[in-house]
Amino acid sequence: MNTVEKLKESLSSEYDFRVTKTRNFLKLVKEDFDTYTIYVKESNLHDGFWGLNENQIINLKSQNKRWGVVLLIREFDKGYYFNPDEVEALLNDPRTSYAVSDFKIHERQIEKNKYFKSISEFIKLIYHRTEN
Repeated sequence: MNTVEKLKESLSSEYDFRVTKTRNFLKLVKEDFDTYTIYVKESNLHDGFWGLNENQIINLKSQNKRWGVVLLIREFDKGYYFNPDEVEALLNDPRTSYAVSDFKIHERQIEKNKYFKSISEFIKLIYHRTEN
């Protein structure tokens, strides 16, 4: 089971989300929580490195629904979470490179306050950073 599948399983079994997976997207549904889509990418490198597909980001923006990006680092319960405004800032960061419709993100350019080291921390970040 890959890290995205493990994240899906944990959110379903331990946190009572109804989770559907389509490629690199997890759709989270819970009674006390608006439906939320997360675009998940994973890196198994010591220093994290991810490619975010421009078309996937455009698609998320166009749906006008709640969404975010999760960059997993080596494990399903460790990584970085970004809400839409934070994604926009990351993509516009001069340290983010762009090649063949992918934005290239290096772990060293990410602020540490975006980091989570457990699923419970991840859930808190989603709840906190999605409030409007």
